[in-house]
Amino acid sequence: MDYRMKRNAAAFAAEHRSLSKPAPIRSKSFNWDDLKYFLAVCDTGSLRGAAEHLGVSTNVVRRKIEALETELSTALLLRSVRGVEMTPDGRSVYSVAAEIQQHVGFLDHFAARKSSAAKGLVRLSVTEGLGAFWVAPRVNDLIARYPKLRLDLKCGMRVPDVSRLECDVSIQLEEPQDPRLIVRRIATLHIMVFASEEYIRLHGLPGTLDDLKSHRLVHLMADQLPKAVLDGCESSGQPLKLAQVIVNTSSSQAMMIAEGVGVGALPTYAAALRDHLLPVATDLPMSVPLWLAYHSDSAGLRRVRAVVDWLVDVFDPNAHPWFREEFVPPHEFRSELEKSPTSQKVIWRRSPK
Repeated sequence: MDYRMKRNAAAFAAEHRSLSKPAPIRSKSFNWDDLKYFLAVCDTGSLRGAAEHLGVSTNVVRRKIEALETELSTALLLRSVRGVEMTPDGRSVYSVAAEIQQHVGFLDHFAARKSSAAKGLVRLSVTEGLGAFWVAPRVNDLIARYPKLRLDLKCGMRVPDVSRLECDVSIQLEEPQDPRLIVRRIATLHIMVFASEEYIRLHGLPGTLDDLKSHRLVHLMADQLPKAVLDGCESSGQPLKLAQVIVNTSSSQAMMIAEGVGVGALPTYAAALRDHLLPVATDLPMSVPLWLAYHSDSAGLRRVRAVVDWLVDVFDPNAHPWFREEFVPPHEFRSELEKSPTSQKVIWRRSPK
């Protein structure tokens, strides 16, 4: 084979290799901020979920994704009635974006270690009911302790990816398994069936789980909830009837129960928040551990330690018996409420009739 033939063969092989590979993604003026929107969509599975997670509108997320796809000259997501799915290029971008997000978080933490003061932003993720009814009313104490601290409080049932520094500190029902995380059992939630005084006056008192068959049930369906909460309870060997009302947030469930819509399973600390919610079906109770988690790389940050220390006080089982590992019936801790500030005893009320 002469030189010309060898050169043509080499050129053909090079061309064939270039056609068999995906076209490289190039960008001269890349907006890295758009990546967080792309990651959020992939992690939540929808534009709406990403918007709720990031605290922006769905249109903002859509524009960011479209801008990112235009910038990279490739489709990253496939839209369908089921949500969104990543294209092959989308999966490639996701792996790179996730790594970038993690490195940026580490750099931010590295810089923050140089400061000994508790100042700056801390992102705290809490399950929705606890965040709204227990943590949020006590944020004033945190700010009073650390006036230069900024708190980004996310209340929701989606499990945050603390390993990837999606948040700095998490309070969650699922125990994290990543060995890079610092995890502690911060409290225990004890679940009982509750009803309002008005509901009991109108419909009677369900004293056992078996009695619930003839009562209206307000049921919560959301991520992180132990499957056995009410659905797993059986009555006379048969599963309980389907709930009359199904909700996806703890706050709406608690409000409906307080308004007398029906009965439902709530943590016993609900009795510490409202005087006229009464525990019924006392043969339930169920215990659910509550976990605090933060990344080991965040342990040296003064602002993160400040929030962690504050959360330990917020969920202190000695001060709040409903968070103890052993079950304490609500009627036994009623006297403890008299020792608490009025603002911490009742944080939602029935609407006027």
